[in-house]
Parts: sequence; structure tokens; C-alpha cells
Amino acid sequence: MEIGNCSLLDEGTAAAEAMLMIFALRSREAVKEGRNQLFVDRNIFPQTLDVLLTRSEPFGIELII
Repeated sequence: MEIGNCSLLDEGTAAAEAMLMIFALRSREAVKEGRNQLFVDRNIFPQTLDVLLTRSEPFGIELII
């Protein structure tokens, strides 16, 4: 029997994971300078924005909407 695998992430969780990956890949210079802002389109779904806001807070990421 063949096995299939699919992503179980919804849109909000996928957006939050992308946000965290972006911040994990910052240069040392960016980290030292405290660059912690992320621009978010104001037209995203409200539930996606809520997940981003919730997940960004513990990491000190400031969302600019």
C-alpha cells in the first residue's frame, strides 16, 4: 500500500511558521540591531492576522499592518 503525506497546516499556522522562519534566518547584524518588524498586508483574513499576532508576541516580533 502506498503512503501519502499532506500538510495539516491551515493558512494561519502556515503564515506563522513562515514568519518564524524569516526571523530565524536574519543575519547576525540584523539581530544585533534589533530588527524585529514584519510588514503584513491589511487585507489578509482576520483569523490569519490573529494567529500572527498571537505567535509573534512571545518572540518580540512587531507586526506592521
